[in-house]
This record gives sequence, structure tokens and C-alpha cells, in this order.
Amino acid sequence: MRPHRLELEGFSSFRDATTVDLTDAELFVLSGPTGAGKSSIIDAVVFALYGNVPRYDDRRLVAPIVNQNRNEARVRLTFTVAERTYQATRVVRRTKTGATTKEARLEDVTDGGVVTLAGNADELSTAIGRLLGLSFEQFTRSVVLPQGAFDRFLFAKPSERADLLVQLLDLGVYEDIGKRARLRATQAEARVAELQRRLDGELAEATPEARDEVAARLERLQSLATRCEELQPELDAIVEEGHRRRRDAEEAARAVTTLTGLDLPPGTAELGHRLREAAERRAAADDALATATAAVEAAEREADALPSADAVAEFGRLVADLAAADARTAELAVAADQAARAAAEAAAAEHDAGQAVEAARAAVDDARRTELALTLAEHLEVGAPCPVCLGEVASLPDHPPATRTASARAALTEAEAAAQRARRQHADADRQAAAAEKAVHAHADRVAELGSRREQLTQRLQVAADPAELRTLAQRVDAAQQSLGAAKGAERQARAAAREAAVAADELRARERAAWGAFDQARDAVAALSPPAVDRDDLTAAWQTLLAWAQEQVPQAQARARTAEAEVDRAKARWRELDARLRQDCTEAGVELAPKATPAVAVAEAAATARHRLEVLQDRLARAGQAREELATAREEQRVAKALGDHLRADGFERWLLNRALKLLVVGASGIMRDLSSGAYSLGLDDTNQFLVVDHRNADEPRTVRSLSGGERFLASLALALALAEHVADLAADGAARLESLFLDEGFGTLDADTLDVVAAAIEELGSRGRMVGIVTHVHDLAERLPVRFEVRKGPSGSLVRRVDAGQPSAELDAGDAA
Repeated sequence: MRPHRLELEGFSSFRDATTVDLTDAELFVLSGPTGAGKSSIIDAVVFALYGNVPRYDDRRLVAPIVNQNRNEARVRLTFTVAERTYQATRVVRRTKTGATTKEARLEDVTDGGVVTLAGNADELSTAIGRLLGLSFEQFTRSVVLPQGAFDRFLFAKPSERADLLVQLLDLGVYEDIGKRARLRATQAEARVAELQRRLDGELAEATPEARDEVAARLERLQSLATRCEELQPELDAIVEEGHRRRRDAEEAARAVTTLTGLDLPPGTAELGHRLREAAERRAAADDALATATAAVEAAEREADALPSADAVAEFGRLVADLAAADARTAELAVAADQAARAAAEAAAAEHDAGQAVEAARAAVDDARRTELALTLAEHLEVGAPCPVCLGEVASLPDHPPATRTASARAALTEAEAAAQRARRQHADADRQAAAAEKAVHAHADRVAELGSRREQLTQRLQVAADPAELRTLAQRVDAAQQSLGAAKGAERQARAAAREAAVAADELRARERAAWGAFDQARDAVAALSPPAVDRDDLTAAWQTLLAWAQEQVPQAQARARTAEAEVDRAKARWRELDARLRQDCTEAGVELAPKATPAVAVAEAAATARHRLEVLQDRLARAGQAREELATAREEQRVAKALGDHLRADGFERWLLNRALKLLVVGASGIMRDLSSGAYSLGLDDTNQFLVVDHRNADEPRTVRSLSGGERFLASLALALALAEHVADLAADGAARLESLFLDEGFGTLDADTLDVVAAAIEELGSRGRMVGIVTHVHDLAERLPVRFEVRKGPSGSLVRRVDAGQPSAELDAGDAA
């Protein structure tokens, strides 16, 4: 792990945003007065990675790192591991009860990309432990030696130092190898047991002798199968001949049965007699129908020569209607004359009533003129103006009442009412007269129409409009219709009789066709025997011909059946003889035959079984050979893996390797210790792997390192740290954590000038080998010797940092300008 850039804000004494750029700083120093904030930079590096501060005894205590003037502290460390670049960021915020560190993340920022590897504080700490291969305690004992804890590795318990070395040197890989080797040994042992079980079990019978025995049996069975194949055509021919002869015998037996089963069906002769009678009845019925049909045609001709009964009846009704019309004409003329006279009388009465009204009106006018003064006097009122003189009426005149005008008006009203009645009576009389005249004209039109129709019927019927002649004609028409009806009735009876006779004849013909069908079926049953031809016009004769022929054929068919049965028996005997030979050969060859199994099939099945058995033995022989080879290989693998697993147990190889590494580390540290102490001290180990200091100025007396003074303890711890950084890559397994950085916090102030020179030279030597070495000191002479120094000072708003490379004058910068 190599840091490149540290950014902090609100962290400890660094209130404002501050950046510490460690790019190209292989060997550097954090210098400044006590309390300036040098150790806080180392704390920030450790906190960004692990979320803890080395100087705090309580690892859960993080609130003090937040600047007193801020509510949160923010740290980001950019670093590389195995050529990949990472950024670890943590934020601490004050709470009512302390502080929280939940906001944290780890990102892979290689080549400008950003891949989040952890999203909270716990994930970040876990990822850092996996990435660096060191826990917080191991990191602060091998990479960062914090102020006040410089001698942790020196005074650590042997088991703690062993754990640290196992992590640093990745010696756990040997334990993993041992575990894998022991697992391989266990697996190989199981493989050996499995192979041996197979050789002793399913592969035990797979021997060359068993294979040869099965091969010999297969060869014999194949020879027997060849013999079966050679005899099979002869056996098949015998079977086919037997089947053919069996079919001949069965066919002859069926012929005998069929021939003897032929018989004349009952009713065949009677059916012929009935057919002849039905034909005669049908012919007679057809003749009667023809006679009845001719009678109907004659009656129809006679009826067609006369007018229809409807026409004669219509002519009679027309003559009667004309007679009644003539009588009605006289009646209508009298009624019309009477209506005309009544209309004239009503007109005269209306005229007289009109004159009476005019006379009454004149009488009213005369009376009104005579009684005008009396009328005015009736309407006068005392004090009112007079309508004549317009003066005021003083008193009413004394005149008799006016009655003549009232009587005249009453007479006028009566005269007007009489005139109104006369007008209505006149109008009614005119309407009646008009209606009577109209009836006369309508009746005249109807009489004319009846006369026209009479003339038409007279011409059509050629008969006079005489009632007697009409009655005679009607009687002739009725007689012709009765004759026609009787003829049609006789025809219907004759047609029904003909239809009945036809149905009966058809039924008998159907029975005849069915009888011929039965005959044909019986003849077809013996068609193979070539029956004689028959007369198709006489069913009885046909049956007699067929039955006579059948009696002649029965003895011949019986003889053929006996001959075929004898041939079947001879074929069976020959087949049994050949089959017995093959069965004997199968028994001698060890082939088991089921009662109904054929030798060829049994031999083929036995050969297939033997062939399969031979293939199985050959396969098992091959697998047995392979299993023996695998068994030898598995046993050797088990032996090697077991030996390697036993050697690499933790109480074996790993302990030896740890002791060896610790001794080499002590040898390197002793050399550095001698240089640092001007030859006064070196380091050693006791039987329990506790560190000892060898006092060369006191007869090389070994004593515990706890007897050293504070300055001497610092030198011993520094020697171990420098030796560990120097030799860890040589001692570690491939892939172990490489200590590319080393941070030393304080302790240099206790060294004299000469020792300080030796320490500075050792640190410079370590930095020149590709490692980053950073120290924290307020010793100005030591700081001046290192090529890069970061000067830390206290400012008004907090700590300030400035990077000063060799040859650059010292000056203070504001926070954030340390780059």
C-alpha cells in the first residue's frame, strides 16, 4: 500500500480543507513544533483506512477527531495497491451522544473510472482488511508506528508477533496447501477404496479364462444357428405344403356341407301359381279401367255441348229481375210526380209567409210613429233635460201607456217564425223531389244494363227469354252433369281396383326376386364347383336342376377331402422328424427350449446372450486393467498428499518457518541495533521467542528488553521496524502483503547527534529501495536531511501544511495549498 494524496477537513486541528500531496515523496518528514498537528496527519491516514485512531485506547471513540469549530470531519485517502488506485472516504458527524461514522465508501478509480467497492463504514473496514491483508492492530505494528506505541512489536506476546508475521509473510498459504493436501489424501484414499471395491466386486469375474469359455460357446451356437438357417427353408416348405393341403381338405369339407345343405325353399311352386293369378287379375282390372275412362270422356263431351248450369241459372235470374224492374219503373214515376207537386206547394207557402212578415213590419212602424210621444214620456225623469226641448223637466206628463207598438212587435215575431218554418219545409220538399228524380234515372240505367245482359245471354245460349224454355234447358244440363258424375265414380272404382291388383302383383314380383336372390346365393356358394346353367324364367325348374347336380357332386367332394387329410398327416410327420433333430442338437449345445419355442429362435437368443456376455467380459477386462492402473496412481497420490499434509501442519512447517523468519528478522535488526547503538547492543531471542538485548559492553550479557531505557527502547523498536520493512519481501510467500510504506511517529528527540546520523542514514537507505518512508519529528536537523518535508504550523483558523522539497525555502501556506 502506497499513499498518494490525503484530503482532510474538520479533522482534529485541521479545521479548513487541507490536502497533503505525497506524489513522488519516497522519503519525507512531517515536521513542526509540538502540538502543530503532525501526528494528526498519520491519524488521518489510519482513520481513512480503518475508521480508528491509533492514539485512542477506546477504538469506538471518534468524536474527539472532529474539530471543535466544526460539526463534521471529512477524510479522503488516495492510495495504490498492486498497481490499482483506490479512494477511501470517511465522514464523522457530531450527534447528541457522540458522533457517527456511517457515511463511508471505498472506490476503485483506476484509469479515471469509478467503481464502488464498499458503501458504508463496516464494508469499508472489511474491504481494507482484505485488500491490504492486515488488520488495524497489525497495520499499526508494521506500517504505522504511532506516537506512544512505537515499541508494540518489541513488547508484543510471541503469539501476537506470530499472527502478525503470518499475515505479513502470508504464511497461511502453507496451511491452506496443507489442508488441500490432506483433503487430496482423503479423496485419494476414498478413490483407492472405491477402485479396490470394484476390482473385488463387479470386475472380479472378468478373467481371460471366463472370456475364452464364453467365446467357445458363442462359436458353437453360431454353428448351430447356421444349421438352423440351412434347414429352415425345408421346414417352411413342409409347413406351407401342410397348410395348403389343410386348406384343400377344409374346402372339400365345406363343399360337402354346402352341397348336402341345398334344398328347395318352401312355397316356391305356390309362388309361381300365385304370380300367374295376380297377372290375370291385373290385366282384367286394367281393361275395366279403360272402359270406365271411355265412359267419362263421352259424358264430358255431352256436358260440354250444353251451356253450364251456372249460365242457365244466371239467365233465369236476369229475366226475373227485368220483370221486377218494369213494375218498379211505374212506382218511381208516381213518387217523383208527388214529390214535385209537394215542392211547388212548399214554395207557395214560403212566398205567403214572406208577405206576412212584410205586413207585420209595416204595422210595427205605423204603431211606433203613432205612439212616439208616449214612448218619450215613459223615459222622462224630473230634473233631467228634455230630449225634445233640452230644458229641465219640471214634472212628468200624465199620458196613457203605449200598447199598440208592443202588440205589433209580437205579431212581427210570430210572422218571422212562420216564414222560417216555410223556408225549411220548402228546402226539404226540394231535396225529396231531387232524390225521387235521381232514383228514376238510376232505375232507368239499371233496366238498360239488364236488357243488355239479356241480349248477350240470348245470343250465347241460343234460347229465347222464355221461362218454359229455360226450365227445359236447365233439366237437360242437370241430367248431363249427373251422367258425368256417375261415369267419374265408376272410373274411380276401376282405378282403385287396378291399383290394388298392381300392388298385389308387385308384392309377388318382389317375393319372386327375393326367391331368385336366395337361389343365386345358394348357387354362388357352389360356384367354384361349376354348377350348370338354369332357365331364369322358371324358378322351380332352376332349383330342380341345381339340386340334381348337387347330388351328383357330393361323393366327389368327399373323396377330395379324404385325400387332402392324408397329405396333411404326411407333412406333419416329416416336420416333426426334422424338428426333433434340431431340438436334440440344441440340447447337446446346452440351449434350453421352452415347450412352444422354436429351435432357431432359441439358438439365436442364446447366441445373443453369449455375445452380450462376451462383450461385457471384454469391457470389464479393459476396465479392470484401467482400474488397476488408476489404483496404483491413486495410492501414490495418497502417499504423496498425506506426507505433504503432515509436513505442512501448523505445528510443523509453519512453526518452523515462523521461527526461521523471526531469527532472520532478529539477525537483521541486531545489525541495525549495533549500528544505532555504536556497537553497544544487539538483539536476540530466548527459548520462548521473547526478545532479548545483548549488552556487549557488559560481557555480552543477555537481558530482557524491558530493562532498556526510553531511548534504547526506541532504538530497538526502530531496528525491528527497519528490519521488518527491509526483509519482509524476502521472507514472505508469493502474493503476501508487501510493506511499501512505513510511517514512524516521534522518538527521535531522545537520540544524540551521532545516533541520529546513523538513524538518518538507515532511513535514507530504506527509502532508496522503492519504499515510501515517512517520519514525524520536531528535530530540525533530522528534518533538514530528508529530501521532502511537510512543515506543519498552527494558524489562526487551525493547522497549516506546506510541502518543501530539497533546496526550496521554508514558508507557510494557507490550508489547502500544501500541494
